[in-house]
Amino acid sequence: MTAAADIAPTWDAGNLEGLAAALRDLDARVFSESVPEGLPFDCSAQTLGGAQLWNLVTSAQIYGYAAAAGVVAVAASFYGEIDSGGTLRPPPGQIDVEPFSSLGGDLPFYFDGRGAPLSLAAGAVTNASPPAPETRFKPEITAPDG
Repeated sequence: MTAAADIAPTWDAGNLEGLAAALRDLDARVFSESVPEGLPFDCSAQTLGGAQLWNLVTSAQIYGYAAAAGVVAVAASFYGEIDSGGTLRPPPGQIDVEPFSSLGGDLPFYFDGRGAPLSLAAGAVTNASPPAPETRFKPEITAPDG
């Protein structure tokens, strides 16, 4: 499942560095209708700080209950894609998930359900760089659809 997210960062260098690192982890690219996978760009704090608005896409997105640790998330793949051995949709030889389904992979998670950084102890305060993300392989299984 995919969704849009509006991010309104503070413009200080440390925050933009953290945002740039998170977007690189998500393989963020500039959205383009003519290039569905997006266009590569310099995902740096300096570049992010140079514009008020970015329209980005990422290769792996999952949110809500399905993203929680310990929950098994399910993706959908069109049965014709499975029957054809991955030749129905490009790239050939790769069985793709439905467009409405999460691409998945080792996804970075920076915050818990309350918005607290995952790697900080409860109540801890820090002005250091953002903590390293916790990675979860999501979705865990894919099932045929159609």
